[in-house]
Amino acid sequence: MDRIAAAANVSKRTLYARFGSKRALVVASIEQYTSRELGSIEAAIPNGSLRRKIGHIARAMLDISLQQDVVGVETLIYWLTEHKPGLIEAEPTIGAKAVIELIQSVLQDAPEWRMSGQWDTAEVARFLFDALITIPRHRILRRNDMKNTKATKSEYIDKTLDVLASGLPILR
Repeated sequence: MDRIAAAANVSKRTLYARFGSKRALVVASIEQYTSRELGSIEAAIPNGSLRRKIGHIARAMLDISLQQDVVGVETLIYWLTEHKPGLIEAEPTIGAKAVIELIQSVLQDAPEWRMSGQWDTAEVARFLFDALITIPRHRILRRNDMKNTKATKSEYIDKTLDVLASGLPILR
Protein backbone atom coordinates (compact mmCIF):
# COMPACT_ATOMS: atom_id res chain seq x y z
CA MET A 1 0.00 0.00 0.00
CA ASP A 2 2.94 2.33 0.70
CA ARG A 3 4.28 1.88 -2.83
CA ILE A 4 0.85 2.28 -4.41
CA ALA A 5 0.23 5.45 -2.41
CA ALA A 6 3.63 6.85 -3.44
CA ALA A 7 3.00 6.00 -7.12
CA ALA A 8 -0.43 7.66 -6.94
CA ASN A 9 1.06 10.65 -5.13
CA VAL A 10 -1.37 10.31 -2.22
CA SER A 11 -1.09 9.18 1.37
CA LYS A 12 -1.76 5.63 2.46
CA ARG A 13 -4.56 7.05 4.62
CA THR A 14 -6.17 8.50 1.48
CA LEU A 15 -6.02 5.09 -0.22
CA TYR A 16 -7.76 3.44 2.72
CA ALA A 17 -10.30 6.26 2.94
CA ARG A 18 -11.10 5.84 -0.74
CA PHE A 19 -11.06 2.03 -1.02
CA GLY A 20 -11.41 0.77 2.55
CA SER A 21 -9.18 -2.27 2.13
CA LYS A 22 -6.49 -3.88 0.02
CA ARG A 23 -9.10 -6.22 -1.40
CA ALA A 24 -11.32 -3.33 -2.45
CA LEU A 25 -8.35 -1.62 -4.12
CA VAL A 26 -7.51 -4.76 -6.12
CA VAL A 27 -11.14 -5.26 -7.13
CA ALA A 28 -11.49 -1.58 -8.12
CA SER A 29 -8.31 -1.82 -10.20
CA ILE A 30 -9.57 -4.89 -12.04
CA GLU A 31 -13.00 -3.33 -12.60
CA GLN A 32 -11.45 -0.11 -13.94
CA TYR A 33 -9.22 -2.04 -16.33
CA THR A 34 -12.12 -4.22 -17.47
CA SER A 35 -14.36 -1.21 -17.99
CA ARG A 36 -11.74 0.58 -20.09
CA GLU A 37 -11.10 -2.49 -22.24
CA LEU A 38 -14.80 -3.26 -22.65
CA GLY A 39 -15.46 0.31 -23.73
CA SER A 40 -13.03 -0.05 -26.63
CA ILE A 41 -14.45 -3.46 -27.57
CA GLU A 42 -18.02 -2.20 -27.45
CA ALA A 43 -17.14 0.84 -29.57
CA ALA A 44 -15.67 -1.44 -32.23
CA ILE A 45 -18.52 -3.98 -32.47
CA PRO A 46 -19.10 -4.34 -36.19
CA ASN A 47 -22.40 -4.01 -37.98
CA GLY A 48 -23.90 -7.13 -39.39
CA SER A 49 -25.02 -10.46 -38.05
CA LEU A 50 -25.29 -11.49 -34.44
CA ARG A 51 -22.63 -14.11 -35.12
CA ARG A 52 -20.23 -11.44 -36.38
CA LYS A 53 -20.81 -9.29 -33.28
CA ILE A 54 -20.40 -12.18 -30.83
CA GLY A 55 -17.29 -13.33 -32.70
CA HIS A 56 -15.80 -9.84 -32.40
CA ILE A 57 -16.40 -9.72 -28.64
CA ALA A 58 -15.00 -13.23 -28.15
CA ARG A 59 -11.83 -12.57 -30.17
CA ALA A 60 -11.14 -9.28 -28.40
CA MET A 61 -11.80 -10.62 -24.89
CA LEU A 62 -9.80 -13.79 -25.48
CA ASP A 63 -6.84 -11.65 -26.57
CA ILE A 64 -7.18 -9.38 -23.53
CA SER A 65 -7.57 -12.31 -21.13
CA LEU A 66 -4.29 -13.75 -22.39
CA GLN A 67 -2.27 -10.57 -21.89
CA GLN A 68 0.61 -11.02 -19.49
CA ASP A 69 -0.60 -8.36 -17.04
CA VAL A 70 -4.10 -9.86 -16.88
CA VAL A 71 -2.73 -13.34 -16.25
CA GLY A 72 -0.39 -11.82 -13.65
CA VAL A 73 -3.18 -10.10 -11.72
CA GLU A 74 -5.26 -13.27 -11.81
CA THR A 75 -2.28 -15.26 -10.52
CA LEU A 76 -1.77 -12.70 -7.73
CA ILE A 77 -5.41 -12.89 -6.67
CA TYR A 78 -5.35 -16.67 -6.47
CA TRP A 79 -2.00 -16.66 -4.65
CA LEU A 80 -3.31 -14.18 -2.08
CA THR A 81 -6.44 -16.27 -1.64
CA GLU A 82 -4.38 -19.36 -0.85
CA HIS A 83 -1.55 -17.81 1.17
CA LYS A 84 -3.19 -14.85 2.92
CA PRO A 85 -6.66 -16.04 3.94
CA GLY A 86 -8.94 -13.18 4.82
CA LEU A 87 -6.86 -10.55 3.03
CA ILE A 88 -8.64 -10.98 -0.27
CA GLU A 89 -11.27 -13.31 -1.64
CA ALA A 90 -10.90 -14.66 -5.16
CA GLU A 91 -13.11 -12.72 -7.53
CA PRO A 92 -12.92 -14.72 -10.76
CA THR A 93 -16.12 -13.21 -12.05
CA ILE A 94 -15.17 -9.53 -11.84
CA GLY A 95 -14.13 -9.25 -15.49
CA ALA A 96 -16.33 -12.09 -16.65
CA LYS A 97 -19.49 -10.48 -15.32
CA ALA A 98 -18.99 -7.33 -17.41
CA VAL A 99 -18.23 -9.31 -20.57
CA ILE A 100 -21.25 -11.55 -20.03
CA GLU A 101 -23.42 -8.45 -19.62
CA LEU A 102 -22.03 -7.06 -22.90
CA ILE A 103 -22.80 -10.33 -24.71
CA GLN A 104 -26.26 -10.33 -23.17
CA SER A 105 -26.97 -6.79 -24.36
CA VAL A 106 -25.83 -7.66 -27.89
CA LEU A 107 -28.14 -10.70 -27.86
CA GLN A 108 -31.09 -8.68 -26.61
CA ASP A 109 -30.58 -6.00 -29.28
CA ALA A 110 -30.46 -8.48 -32.15
CA PRO A 111 -33.71 -8.82 -34.13
CA GLU A 112 -33.08 -12.52 -34.71
CA TRP A 113 -32.77 -13.03 -30.95
CA ARG A 114 -36.00 -11.19 -30.18
CA MET A 115 -37.83 -13.36 -32.71
CA SER A 116 -36.55 -16.61 -31.18
CA GLY A 117 -37.74 -15.78 -27.66
CA GLN A 118 -37.13 -19.29 -26.37
CA TRP A 119 -33.87 -18.94 -24.43
CA ASP A 120 -32.81 -17.28 -21.20
CA THR A 121 -30.55 -14.47 -22.45
CA ALA A 122 -28.38 -14.37 -19.33
CA GLU A 123 -27.78 -18.12 -19.44
CA VAL A 124 -26.93 -18.09 -23.15
CA ALA A 125 -24.53 -15.17 -22.59
CA ARG A 126 -22.76 -17.12 -19.81
CA PHE A 127 -22.59 -20.20 -22.02
CA LEU A 128 -21.14 -18.21 -24.93
CA PHE A 129 -18.58 -16.60 -22.62
CA ASP A 130 -17.44 -20.02 -21.42
CA ALA A 131 -17.48 -21.68 -24.84
CA LEU A 132 -15.74 -18.84 -26.69
CA ILE A 133 -13.40 -17.36 -24.05
CA THR A 134 -12.99 -19.53 -20.94
CA ILE A 135 -12.37 -22.83 -22.72
CA PRO A 136 -9.81 -21.66 -25.31
CA ARG A 137 -8.03 -19.61 -22.62
CA HIS A 138 -7.75 -22.72 -20.45
CA ARG A 139 -6.50 -24.74 -23.38
CA ILE A 140 -3.81 -22.14 -24.12
CA LEU A 141 -2.70 -21.40 -20.55
CA ARG A 142 -3.21 -24.71 -18.75
CA ARG A 143 -3.55 -27.64 -21.13
CA ASN A 144 -1.09 -26.25 -23.67
CA ASP A 145 -2.92 -27.97 -26.53
CA MET A 146 -3.85 -24.79 -28.38
CA LYS A 147 -1.53 -22.13 -29.75
CA ASN A 148 -1.90 -18.51 -28.74
CA THR A 149 -1.95 -17.20 -32.30
CA LYS A 150 -4.53 -15.01 -33.94
CA ALA A 151 -5.24 -17.65 -36.60
CA THR A 152 -5.66 -20.50 -34.10
CA LYS A 153 -7.95 -18.51 -31.80
CA SER A 154 -10.03 -17.24 -34.71
CA GLU A 155 -10.36 -20.75 -36.14
CA TYR A 156 -11.46 -22.07 -32.73
CA ILE A 157 -14.10 -19.34 -32.36
CA ASP A 158 -15.41 -19.89 -35.90
CA LYS A 159 -15.62 -23.68 -35.45
CA THR A 160 -17.33 -23.31 -32.08
CA LEU A 161 -19.88 -20.91 -33.55
CA ASP A 162 -20.42 -23.39 -36.42
CA VAL A 163 -21.13 -26.19 -33.95
CA LEU A 164 -23.50 -24.01 -31.95
CA ALA A 165 -25.27 -22.78 -35.08
CA SER A 166 -25.77 -26.34 -36.32
CA GLY A 167 -27.64 -27.21 -33.15
CA LEU A 168 -25.81 -30.51 -32.71
CA PRO A 169 -28.66 -32.72 -33.87
CA ILE A 170 -26.74 -35.80 -32.67
CA LEU A 171 -27.54 -34.79 -29.09
CA ARG A 172 -31.31 -34.83 -29.62
